[in-house]
Amino acid sequence: MSIPVYGVLPMAGHPLMADGPRLPSGKLVFRGVVTSKRSLTEYIGDPKEPDGFKDEYLIGHLPPLASGSGDCRMYIFEGLFEEPVAWVDCDVLAESFELMVDE
Repeated sequence: MSIPVYGVLPMAGHPLMADGPRLPSGKLVFRGVVTSKRSLTEYIGDPKEPDGFKDEYLIGHLPPLASGSGDCRMYIFEGLFEEPVAWVDCDVLAESFELMVDE
């Protein structure tokens, strides 16, 4: 499973921060996905000064697969969805994860 990302903010100490702060783009690549869930919480009004949020709703869900092999980890990340403008929360249970940064 591959998810495009823009403006990733690595944590302090991550190798992508070695040359100073930057916001790379690329894709999150998950291998051996067993299950995943993605939910949105849309902004009400201007996202820079919202009047609140709509109720969270599920936009993507992969039910657990019976054939998960090997050791798996739960990867949890969040960010801003562009259309509709909303906060997105993702949970992916997979065997491995890699951030592939655009050059």
